[in-house]
Amino acid sequence: LGGMAFAEGGAGPLALAARLGYRSKRVFPLFPEEGVFGRLSLRYRLVPKEVVGLLLEREEVLRAEVSYALREEATYTLGAGFSGLPYLVLGWKGEVGEGMEVLDLALRLGGLNRLEAGLYLGEASLFLTLSYPFAGSLGVWLGDLGLEGGYREAPYAWVRYAWRWP
Repeated sequence: LGGMAFAEGGAGPLALAARLGYRSKRVFPLFPEEGVFGRLSLRYRLVPKEVVGLLLEREEVLRAEVSYALREEATYTLGAGFSGLPYLVLGWKGEVGEGMEVLDLALRLGGLNRLEAGLYLGEASLFLTLSYPFAGSLGVWLGDLGLEGGYREAPYAWVRYAWRWP
């Protein structure tokens, strides 16, 4: 038994994304969390080309991250986080191709070792995550329908649907 709620939005220079959930029992790998879990992401635009961010997350472990992003032609991100041990965050986001496709890359090194990539193609999106110790996932979203498969101590697969409030 469990559930999860998502919310995102913004006002002026502030943007917020939140997720809160509860699961009475852990059933790995599909439901790795047990009890209350969640994620809070805040971003504040300092000036038109600079953003600072804060991420707080509790899933299997507690994680906190701060970042600074500078946007020129592309967006470059530098940050630091803590998840048992400290880690460094490096990111790049920019347009690729001629049809306004966007590639988003993030690399976390240190106490958390993870490569995250997202390719946004209008209504379709592709996501890849690779971690060490080994775990990985590949996801595809077509509109509001998502498919994800991966490995994290055991193989798993998800079919997801996003219901959006108007």
